[in-house]
Amino acid sequence: STWQGDSTIPAPAKPAPTASAYVSGSASVSWAAVENAVRYAVSLQQDGQSIYNTTTTGTTFSVNPEIQSGGPYRELAVNVAAVGVNATSAAGVAELSDPAPDMVTDAEIEIGTDSITLVSVTPDAATDKTGYVIVRGDTADFGISQVSELRQTTSLPYVWGGLTAGVYYFRIAVKDGFYDVARQPETLNWSAVLTVTIEEA
Repeated sequence: STWQGDSTIPAPAKPAPTASAYVSGSASVSWAAVENAVRYAVSLQQDGQSIYNTTTTGTTFSVNPEIQSGGPYRELAVNVAAVGVNATSAAGVAELSDPAPDMVTDAEIEIGTDSITLVSVTPDAATDKTGYVIVRGDTADFGISQVSELRQTTSLPYVWGGLTAGVYYFRIAVKDGFYDVARQPETLNWSAVLTVTIEEA
């Protein structure tokens, strides 16, 4: 006997991945099962460069800082392709973004004889705020790569003590969970330089 017919297995369609909130370098990505897929190829990309690749037979994937080589990153793309018996689909993409809290544009500072007190900052309404980072530099135009001292606090007011009479330069940023995980000051939105003068007692 002879069987006649089309034995070609169709290529799977492109998955449509969606992601949970991307917070502190972590997110969950899921997609509906695609007909004719035997597994799924998952790739994390940062600025178009692949930083992690894996396959799964399931329809979920967890992104976390441990698998982000060189990261974690505030911006990531998760590419998911369906792998069939004879062909692989185009990749569906889920974009991940965890922006830093807004830049501090104003700060209330009290000046003492040997300290300054950071009383409040504006704006200060980030939903994922975990505290504040204060850096000191040696010039009125210092950048984050020229920081001479860095301090962190989870709440305000914060007293920076041990100072003597003179001129000091500070920048302030509101930090979030991503910063706590990554410890990358350049990812925060820093205020302009704040110049503070402590007078002779």
